Amino acid sequence: MMRTALPIRRPRGARGFTLVELMITVMIIGVLATIAIPSYQQYVQRARRTEAKSAMLRLMGTLERYYTVNMSYTLSPLTLNYPNCGNNTTGSGDTCEASTYLITLAAIGDLNTGVMLSASPKQPDALCGTLTLNTKNQKTSSGTGSQQDCW
Repeated sequence: MMRTALPIRRPRGARGFTLVELMITVMIIGVLATIAIPSYQQYVQRARRTEAKSAMLRLMGTLERYYTVNMSYTLSPLTLNYPNCGNNTTGSGDTCEASTYLITLAAIGDLNTGVMLSASPKQPDALCGTLTLNTKNQKTSSGTGSQQDCW
């Protein structure tokens, strides 16, 4: 005699999810998180890099205007009446501390020759590392990425 399986019946008042349904939901959320989190982190890193590049270009423009008037560069953002390098920043001496990067000004030779700006990330950035820009508009990075990736 062959037995047939009876369907599992829930009592009329029973509500909720089975353990299998919950496990499938957790698995789907895990797969989505595995895909979404690295993508989001790359997006945030690119946004931080863009903030640093924008601050460097604004500061370089201000330095060039100062040079036009004084025939010499300065290493102090405060001398430029440029107290900050972006949003929520403070300038002191030859550095500007942006929210995600530290921008440093350095002379190339003497202050009549040119200056170089370096933006060092506060969070590790293996792709681009430290970004540099000089008065000849030469742009470099210390990371493993190409100039096209970083600039």
